[in-house]
Amino acid sequence: MQWIIALLVVGGALWWIVADTNNPDDPGRLKIEVASLRSSAAEALKLIEQIEAGRLTNHFFQVETSLLHEKAGSVLKKIRSTPPQPGLEEKYRQASDLADQAEAALNRLSAAADSKEIRQGTSAKLQEVLRLAAGLEKSLQQ
Repeated sequence: MQWIIALLVVGGALWWIVADTNNPDDPGRLKIEVASLRSSAAEALKLIEQIEAGRLTNHFFQVETSLLHEKAGSVLKKIRSTPPQPGLEEKYRQASDLADQAEAALNRLSAAADSKEIRQGTSAKLQEVLRLAAGLEKSLQQ
């Protein structure tokens, strides 16, 4: 009985792996990664707003922005490690550049949580990332 269950588990895993590798990357997957970057930038902007208003501690701000930095790094790694589908090379390059900008901005933000000047400068960069990500997302819908 146990070997039947083991065989079913292994068979299911193999089926999932084969199905996933036979499914070429499509604009929808890239759109999800870009949406994740946009979400991280928006969340970081909200955190900046809250710390400026005195509603957050520096420690909480640093921890949250550090998590957002890790998330952006993960997205950057995924984008760079995925071979683009023919015709999407430019979109992947744009997404990679955007992920790089978001990761750098979030790294700067988490490293200098107590610096109002860095928060303000990074806020402008994150607003740009947010705008560019929204545009790239929209272009991937078409």
